[in-house]
Amino acid sequence: MRLTATILILTLTACGGGGGGGSSDDDNISSGGGKGGTDSGDDLSDGPTNLRYTPLSAGVDRRSALTGVAVRVGSGDGDLALTRVTGSRHHGSDDLRLNIDGTSFRDADGADLYGRYRSGDAVVAIDGRQGFDGDYSYVTAYDHTYRRDGTDYAASGIVGIATDPADLPSSGQATYTGEAVVSTVRGGRVVRYGMGTSRVSADFGTGRVDATLGDFGVVSHSVDGAVGAQLDTVRLQNMRIDGNRFSGGTVRVERKGSTVDLTGVNTRSQSQGVFYGGRGDVGPPDEVGGVFTSQGASGRVTGAYLAD
Repeated sequence: MRLTATILILTLTACGGGGGGGSSDDDNISSGGGKGGTDSGDDLSDGPTNLRYTPLSAGVDRRSALTGVAVRVGSGDGDLALTRVTGSRHHGSDDLRLNIDGTSFRDADGADLYGRYRSGDAVVAIDGRQGFDGDYSYVTAYDHTYRRDGTDYAASGIVGIATDPADLPSSGQATYTGEAVVSTVRGGRVVRYGMGTSRVSADFGTGRVDATLGDFGVVSHSVDGAVGAQLDTVRLQNMRIDGNRFSGGTVRVERKGSTVDLTGVNTRSQSQGVFYGGRGDVGPPDEVGGVFTSQGASGRVTGAYLAD
């Protein structure tokens, strides 16, 4: 089956061929950043690697490592999972290399006129306009369709130039504000919520991160007629910082201040995020982004957020 990854909808579409790209037995995933976030395991020799942090839009002769996290769905059981993304991009030539689930991707020619990178049948979009309108220097939205071990996958999330763990402060707090998108699948009905806000609070002393996503509007739905909002707030609480990443905690879905159950029994929730950019050893990271999923017998809720 062909899979479509449009930021956080992640639904199966018409039957057809699947993604491509080479695969390997090693995910080449590191939890650390290296100076300027160079943790991908790629050969970065064609152009100097950034000593600190180079904005994604900078057209310079320099290669930066990329780090991200995405929500992935397969064409088999349709189960959602969070997965890490690593790789690198040359700012001048737009040569893009990625690794997700042990599957390698490279487009040395850069993005096409539609902002898409291609390697065989695999397609990658790195484009902040996919549900996000903010001006972020080091992180952007990310979509990826690919094939691994005969199964087609679609992944959607965020990717960028991660903060070097050595540059993270050991004390103090930081608050980031930005945007969020959420989608729900319940009873065969897919509803996408956009134009939301995000507020992320990081306490570097206690090593905890909380995120509140809210103020959503219904962007699209899979049924005719008006669809009322099933949620207005998602709270991600008590995520733990580990290096330049944070994860764990709880996912709470609310409407008008009360908890709502959109997933039913046997609900499993996951949340992961990454710190991006920075000013060396002065101050906290510049930006933050993350994804979450909550799925059970009756439905699923999935979302992503960016903030600075």
